[in-house]
Amino acid sequence: MSKNQWVFLLASLFWAIGCKSPAQESMGTIEGNIYWKEGNHMPMIGAEPKAPQGVERTLYFFEPVKSSEIERNALGLFNLTEAKAVATIKSDKNGHFKGSLPAGQFSVLVKEEEGFFGNIMNGEGVINPVSIEAGGSQKMDIQVDYKATY
Repeated sequence: MSKNQWVFLLASLFWAIGCKSPAQESMGTIEGNIYWKEGNHMPMIGAEPKAPQGVERTLYFFEPVKSSEIERNALGLFNLTEAKAVATIKSDKNGHFKGSLPAGQFSVLVKEEEGFFGNIMNGEGVINPVSIEAGGSQKMDIQVDYKATY
């Protein structure tokens, strides 16, 4: 191989490594923490508030789900037996999670043994909405508190 061919080969290799595929360019990242709260969290004089604890859970990302379209069980958790998740991300034992998702709008629900947890709604009734932008990064913390009182 001539010197020019080697230079062209190396330049092509570096260019290919540095390029993002269209699939990568349409992805974004989400990162945050999942916290568990249970028991009495009523403010009390002279007592420090209980700090939430990080917890290992799996997050499910669905196409936007409205609370009026699905049923809740006795604990207030959602029954999503027929919905298919677009993606899942598992948090570590301290509750931290990070993952990549396709760009778009999603409902983020935490899988519990008895159903799916989500406690925030937007003005349209979409449960735990999150927007992922292509090439962007989104921060989201979730407090799983269906066994807590305030």
